[in-house]
Amino acid sequence: MTKYTQMRRMTSVLLCCSMLMSCDGGKDGMNINPDPVRHVTFGLPGVMMQGAEMLGGPDTKSLLHNSFPDGGVFRVFGYCIPDMVNGSENDYAAASSPWNTKSQRIKADIFYETDVTCSGAVTSYGNGNLKEWYTAGFNGVPAGAQVSQFRYSFLAHYPVDCFTMNMRNADAVGVPVLAFSMPWSGGDMDTPRDHAEIPDAMLAARFDHIRANGAVPLNFYHIMTGLRFRVNNYSDEDLIIESASLSGQFYSEATFDFTTTEVKQAATALGQKSFSGYFSLIPDGTSQTCPSGASSPYLGVSDTNPEGTTVLLLPNLDADPSTADRPDNPIYSLGDKKTITIRYRYAGDVDARTAVIPDFHLSYRPAQSTRYTANLNFVGDRFVLIFQADTDSWGDGSDNGIIIN
Repeated sequence: MTKYTQMRRMTSVLLCCSMLMSCDGGKDGMNINPDPVRHVTFGLPGVMMQGAEMLGGPDTKSLLHNSFPDGGVFRVFGYCIPDMVNGSENDYAAASSPWNTKSQRIKADIFYETDVTCSGAVTSYGNGNLKEWYTAGFNGVPAGAQVSQFRYSFLAHYPVDCFTMNMRNADAVGVPVLAFSMPWSGGDMDTPRDHAEIPDAMLAARFDHIRANGAVPLNFYHIMTGLRFRVNNYSDEDLIIESASLSGQFYSEATFDFTTTEVKQAATALGQKSFSGYFSLIPDGTSQTCPSGASSPYLGVSDTNPEGTTVLLLPNLDADPSTADRPDNPIYSLGDKKTITIRYRYAGDVDARTAVIPDFHLSYRPAQSTRYTANLNFVGDRFVLIFQADTDSWGDGSDNGIIIN
């Protein structure tokens, strides 16, 4: 039983049923009722999350999913039989070994870069060509092999692009490592970035599955940290927020090492893989009012996006929570040179003012799969920044997830 660490209990799951197309018979050679005892099928692909909505429409800026997108495609890799310790032949006797024992000798003998579509209540892959569970006496499996005890493991990612696999093909032997890349690299602080281009990247895994368990359940988890922003006005006058932005140098790559079921997530160092730029938190040409003694809506909120602007960033889990992001700590939890710039004016004034919170640091390590709200508290004539985890933040744990250290 595995799960993500550093996440709260999740309660919202979208389940797609495990019907897949098969080519075992029927008209035109298609059969929509595969035999789960014979075929590898996927059941219950879902997204574990609560609180953040997936909204539609041209004004949508939040790409957070709390259900698997209808028509969405995830890519899966499947493993079972390792190679011999001192050779390239299949080690059928070790097929029943757990993942942690055979992962360094494994190859993608079940699936390699296989795309699975979830459409309506149907999941499908392979244009009807279903993969079969191993059977004794067939496809090289010895007649006396205890195939009912064979252990299969499956890794999956969404979306299909943005991830790469270290193994060049299905016959390559060794521990699989997935790498995720943000849409950009390089740039400087004046480079505009559109947070809507950042994918809501997710991973799923099912380790040591046996055929008797039936359809393979995959529950997807977000690998990113979300930030959104709100203004709390403690002054005696109404504020008009004309623009707000978050700038900095941020991580652009993370890797996921599957040597064991405790998957190692690592952010590539800023000096090697990073991007710089700024994110506008309020759409150009718009403004938001924050009445005296009140809180504004989340910055970027609209009729089609009531959650407001959420910027998804890669966290660095190697940052020490006790010293995370401090000036004397070279490992930053979300990136370096993080700066918030706010252009505002008092209601009735013509001239706008600019407030800058430069190079701010965090006293803790933000968790992946969690959304935080940055409260910009306007006190007197200045802004004070306070972070908090949302009470409706993304959640934690499931019996089919991944432990990420």
